[in-house]
Amino acid sequence: MIKINLINAQKLFLQEAEYNRTLICRSQPVKEAKARIDQIDNKIRHTYDVMQDGKKVVDILGFDGSCADFVSLALLDHDIGRFLQMRLTGTYKDYEAKEQIGINDHGVLGQMLLLGELERFPFNVRPGSIIKEQVPDSDLIGQSIAEIVREHVTGFNTDDALRILKSDVFKNYTIEEILGFSQKQQHDTLSAITQIIQDVDRLDIYHQILSGRFIPPAVIDEPVHPIIIDKFYRGEYLNINLLKSQGLWNVNAGDLVRLSFINQIRLLSVAQVILDENLIMRLKEKRNSPYVVQEFDFAQKQLEEIIANSEDGITVGKAKVYK
Repeated sequence: MIKINLINAQKLFLQEAEYNRTLICRSQPVKEAKARIDQIDNKIRHTYDVMQDGKKVVDILGFDGSCADFVSLALLDHDIGRFLQMRLTGTYKDYEAKEQIGINDHGVLGQMLLLGELERFPFNVRPGSIIKEQVPDSDLIGQSIAEIVREHVTGFNTDDALRILKSDVFKNYTIEEILGFSQKQQHDTLSAITQIIQDVDRLDIYHQILSGRFIPPAVIDEPVHPIIIDKFYRGEYLNINLLKSQGLWNVNAGDLVRLSFINQIRLLSVAQVILDENLIMRLKEKRNSPYVVQEFDFAQKQLEEIIANSEDGITVGKAKVYK
């Protein structure tokens, strides 16, 4: 049985961060170098926090042994491309990375980095495959982790694929056995774990604000544009860059973007963590914005409904759209 050595994997993860820190210090003025290194350190903290939240989720789902370790490794590596991105571009905005390095998806960047596919690019990277060093005894596991890292940014996972979480397969078999059963089994497994990462990633934004690791711009004396309010109540995805390009954006709208994550979370276990920790109401109190009071209350009701309306005990149910 293949055993995933998470201590070794974390060592290699931190080596990648340190490699980019060192090159930042060599290439940037002191003030800019400090700013970029601070962002790398924040991303390391984010990674360990999502690993902790991910453990809560896999415990709820009943993952055991190598399956739980596999999820931990995927969470560890999900943003590994961010270190290189910060070194080369000074930002975590993917659309700016496209202009500077030709890759506009940090998931794709992370996948290529893990697999050692960036050596042909005109920028300095450590030679070799990180994932091969992390999981030297299984190409199947390594390639699967790299695929999850690629898909965690933009991948969409169907309800049919997520139903694998309802089975006992993650309790009764090793991760290598599960990935080797069939092509569909492999696809559904990677989709389900990708969804865990996507949901926990959103959950951590709430934790970052409440802990002070991320401080959104202060509330301003300006209401949110009615078009954004309408989109929020309709459950539509609020794209910051699109709203800015349309001249609809102000900093108070950021609260609605973050609240709209409730409509994107798919896993009941993650929604339950948000409810159990009372995150929506705590965010409402912390932000104390007079312009989105009703919207915080609405998000809380939506959260309670999607939990109560779950049909399978794995994915969230549907909520009413009301105002």
